[in-house]
Amino acid sequence: MGAPFVISDTFGVSDNNPALGIDAQQRLWLVHATLLAVPARTWGSALLQYKVSTDYESGGPPRWDRSSILVPKPEGLDEIIARAADDARRSTGRQSPQGVQRAREMLDRLDDPFARRLGWMPRVHPVPLRNGSFIVPLANENFNLAAMAITRDGGETWTFSRPVPGLGVTQPSIVQVRDGRLLAFFRDATSAHRIHRSESADGGLTWSPVTATTLPNPGSGIEAVALASGDLALVYNDKEGSPRDRLAVSLSSDGGRTWGWTRHIENTPGQRFDYPSVVQGRDGLLHATYSYNLKTIKHVTFNEAWIKEKRP
Repeated sequence: MGAPFVISDTFGVSDNNPALGIDAQQRLWLVHATLLAVPARTWGSALLQYKVSTDYESGGPPRWDRSSILVPKPEGLDEIIARAADDARRSTGRQSPQGVQRAREMLDRLDDPFARRLGWMPRVHPVPLRNGSFIVPLANENFNLAAMAITRDGGETWTFSRPVPGLGVTQPSIVQVRDGRLLAFFRDATSAHRIHRSESADGGLTWSPVTATTLPNPGSGIEAVALASGDLALVYNDKEGSPRDRLAVSLSSDGGRTWGWTRHIENTPGQRFDYPSVVQGRDGLLHATYSYNLKTIKHVTFNEAWIKEKRP
């Protein structure tokens, strides 16, 4: 392993949540958030930045061909927040003071141009699609919802999906399955303690209502990847609450409807393992990295056979 080097540094503010991906044209992308208003707004002040490189395999820092900011403007944001505010008002079958207050706070955020334009965060790998598009999964910290940014020309122009229907799902991870559909899996920010999912049949522009899977989630990061075999792999904390002392990988052979195999990558009571990232190498090995006890990043490799292996 070579010496570390800086690939992005915004002077005077905090750069966070870097996500790397390679598009269909073999360009390297770095997408990350820069927090503009810490401590007053923290994650809600995130400004998206992205960089694109065609020269990144010669060793040392990539040479960035394009470097810009991205301000998502998904259509339908007002509709989904207005609907959620109405639901909050009627959350107890009557207009409770708490529900009315939650509704007012949601609608006030819609009137705040900073809340609408900032707070968009990446976390997992952007994904190249078979139609040549490159899709960047995003979640907004001010409205607790997800949407996708899509480009086909290396970031010259962008299209934004409608928000995924439903609040409380964040940090989407996207895979494209055999029939071309896109599946998004979400970190849970609700009381369900389950990984959630949604589907898109139009390249990520619109998404189905969110449903809960059977996989537990303590409100922690996840990542899914479509494997060369056609199976899906998902790395996550397989428990409902803290501490995040178990990290598992599950395999699905039916497009994410069921998960037939699960094996622990880490399982040590009282420890902490979270924010996993997973990719498959050209040799078929899966590479997972994750935060290890909040002190360092751990890298492990395994294959599908290891996940399916039965142990005594």
